[in-house]
Amino acid sequence: MSASVNILPALRKKGPLAVLLAYSVFILWASLKESGDSVSIKHFDKVLHLAVYGLLAAIAYWVWPKVHKWKIWLGAALYGGLIELCQGLFTQSRTPSIADGLANAGGAAIVLLLCHYWLSRRLAKA
Repeated sequence: MSASVNILPALRKKGPLAVLLAYSVFILWASLKESGDSVSIKHFDKVLHLAVYGLLAAIAYWVWPKVHKWKIWLGAALYGGLIELCQGLFTQSRTPSIADGLANAGGAAIVLLLCHYWLSRRLAKA
């Protein structure tokens, strides 16, 4: 039992970072895997970009709560932009898109603004 007690503080510190790294790798894999022909709803992929990068920003904020939110936003936006460039360089069935990059940055911004609003209200009540 003492071994599990000793592991918990380490997991508490490194667990969120492992989640962030795993999710980042998942985004990279999903973004660079060759896509087949699929039926899609017009512009639904932009909603997915908003959600995926919003979640990335939320996880990064969980990992680094004391880091300025604009730095987290910049990191998520740059990561999304880099992946868009990689799609053009390393895949045959995917193309880079400025609209996708803007959706990536927008999703991160929306979630970080919501986190700021929620945290401000929570601190005001305390």
